Amino acid sequence: FNFSLNGPTDYPSVLVETLFLSSLPDEEKISDPQFRRKMMIEVAEGVEDYLKIVKKEAKKEK
Repeated sequence: FNFSLNGPTDYPSVLVETLFLSSLPDEEKISDPQFRRKMMIEVAEGVEDYLKIVKKEAKKEK
């Protein structure tokens, strides 16, 4: 399966592949609302961490 992100842009982009529906264990996990919530919290925290780093680097450049 070929997938590409729209680009180039002035903004960072990312494709997050957390599970594969071709895998029975992954399919079972994605059916669990608690697992999906935990997974999305982890993704959001990763984005938050990235933004903190970018902000810190921008302050250094001033």
